[in-house]
Amino acid sequence: MIIPAHVAHLPLITAGVSDIGRRELAEVYGMTPEESVRRNLAASSESWTMFAGADALAMFGVAPISLISRQGEFWIVSTTHICNHRLAFARMCRQFLPRLLRDWDEVLGVLEHNRADVVRWAEWLGVQITPRNDRLSEMRLCLKPLES
Repeated sequence: MIIPAHVAHLPLITAGVSDIGRRELAEVYGMTPEESVRRNLAASSESWTMFAGADALAMFGVAPISLISRQGEFWIVSTTHICNHRLAFARMCRQFLPRLLRDWDEVLGVLEHNRADVVRWAEWLGVQITPRNDRLSEMRLCLKPLES
């Protein structure tokens, strides 16, 4: 289930962020999971929390890049619960993609290219991945609507 994100979901998300996720947020963005989620919630035009039963899997959203473009910056902070609900997570992501793209001509984001599972997930969603910064092991992604 995907519902509008609420600050009350914050502890459910931040408590479940993996060590790898914490390291990535610290190294790439200089933030803790809580700082990242709070910043992104404040910047986003819309954001959502994904649940599988009582387990919070992720919080994500899109923040406008500028006031004059229809480009948004995608962000996601996920929890270790995804490991127990991989198929549900993948299906919800794919089903939600048209809604995510509804208000944007282009949605951009960043991921670490050494996270093979994340790269596979992004490619499966139809994301175009382009190298951004080899030093930080980052890649830039561009989400495009899936063809029916």
